[in-house]
Amino acid sequence: MKSERVQLEAEYAPGVVILMGTYNGGKYIAEQLDSICRQTFKNWKIIISDDGSSDNTLAIISDYQKKTGSDRIILKQGPSTGFADNFMGLARDSEIKADYYFFSDQDDIWLPDKLERAVNCLKATNANQPSLYGSSTLLGDEHGVIYEKSPIYLFPKNFRNAIVQCVVGGNSLAFNQAFKNIIEQISPMKVVSHDWWMYQLITAIDGYFYYDEEPSLIYRQHPQAVVGANTSMVSRINRVSMVLKGRFKNWNDINISALDQIRHLMSAEAVETLNYFKLARTAKSFKDRVRLLNISGIFRQSRQGTVSLFIAVIIQQI
Repeated sequence: MKSERVQLEAEYAPGVVILMGTYNGGKYIAEQLDSICRQTFKNWKIIISDDGSSDNTLAIISDYQKKTGSDRIILKQGPSTGFADNFMGLARDSEIKADYYFFSDQDDIWLPDKLERAVNCLKATNANQPSLYGSSTLLGDEHGVIYEKSPIYLFPKNFRNAIVQCVVGGNSLAFNQAFKNIIEQISPMKVVSHDWWMYQLITAIDGYFYYDEEPSLIYRQHPQAVVGANTSMVSRINRVSMVLKGRFKNWNDINISALDQIRHLMSAEAVETLNYFKLARTAKSFKDRVRLLNISGIFRQSRQGTVSLFIAVIIQQI
């Protein structure tokens, strides 16, 4: 009877598609695929978009296809225009259908209940409401040895925060079909990163965003990583340097250009926030820039970060 019950549960469990982007990930991808195979939630398949790997990544994927079945792990060619385009290309693909979708990096290690916890959270929401789930992570070294937990952000997670900060890594994100329907409507555009864009988009359209303070994966930090956790003192110093050199300003240029293209989907409040932010960036006088930023209500998840934001406005590097 028990085996029959387990089989029934598997048959009627929501369908999950894991969207994985790969590029020369041969050193770590097997451990990541193993961690997915160990998930307590079993009704999943993986669609891998490879961005032109020249190492043994494709050979390892082929081995896992033989182990799990080619219908369980599907490989396609990526756009080869950067990691953000690779992930968003998967999210926009209207031929990919499921109940829930998960982004996956090639080099992390998922905790066994990652899928189950996120699915249970998304199942509790209205299926017609665009919904996005993200979690904190455990930071691990290149061998996967845990040494720290990512910061827990306590301030509200809304568009006034999302416009200047991303609070979750793409490797923790999961979303429902209603949100994917929105993503499919949006033409391809340049974004800074897929995770930041997803956070901006869900909050801009007044969707549901759930921030899980419990970690769902080990986020491996290593020299080949395209994006790191940015929690160390060196990372903080680098962020200050980026502001002074205009990189943060350039990121905001890219984000604003993308947001301007989806104004028709945004809530009135989000549009107003965006407008005030744009005015604060371009106002002539120092007093007007500070006043407009204050009116916008924009903030980061730490008081120190918000102070840095105002400094960036003062020196016109926002």
